[in-house]
Amino acid sequence: MDDVASRLTLAEACARTAGQLILQSIVERMASQEGTTFRTKSSPVDPVTDVDLECERVIVSMIKASFPADTIIAEEGHNEDVQAQLAIPGYAWVIDPIDGTRNFIHCLPNVSVSIGVVHAGETVAGAVYAPVFGEMYTATKGRGALLNSQPIRVSAVRELCAAAIGTDINSREPKLLDMTLGGWRELLLANAQNVRIRGSAALELCSVAAGRLDVHYEEGLDIWDVAAAMLIVREAGG
Repeated sequence: MDDVASRLTLAEACARTAGQLILQSIVERMASQEGTTFRTKSSPVDPVTDVDLECERVIVSMIKASFPADTIIAEEGHNEDVQAQLAIPGYAWVIDPIDGTRNFIHCLPNVSVSIGVVHAGETVAGAVYAPVFGEMYTATKGRGALLNSQPIRVSAVRELCAAAIGTDINSREPKLLDMTLGGWRELLLANAQNVRIRGSAALELCSVAAGRLDVHYEEGLDIWDVAAAMLIVREAGG
């Protein structure tokens, strides 16, 4: 097994392990009708839960056990000076332990774990796991994209009037918010067939890769939101 393949195998294992923690929390809270506590980060609508932190801790621990020299960039605790971290020679892991935390808080199903592997400034492998749906999206540069080990391909739709479009409000910063709302207006006035907000950018991009969505439009995303999913889209022909 080559260096990239061995890291993708580990990325899948990490994503499944974190996904089990996510699923367990959702199932337990739905059974008990209890909520989950959270605190906020950059804004009042940017939450983080103890499960986010535990998922990140577990993923980082698994990576360090197998590849101790690799660089780790993760949303909740390993996110200082990202560009400098990416410039370090060798492999870097870009992790979003729960993409869709606001969905997770409310036990909504569109939640994912996103893990990308970067080398020389380029994503070379990625895994995005949706634990509620039991779906594992993976890709290796130059080798195509898979959903649960089966090849996937972007759709052939080229007209907005026939397109399903995913979107979201990622930032409440006025300039980005105005850009998002303006983009929605243009899409709706152009008679886009189907515009949906489902709350996990990584998972929506994977839906594009699988041909379920035709477009995903969102302003203000971070590298951990898209590192793995963008490779999956490209390898699916997008």
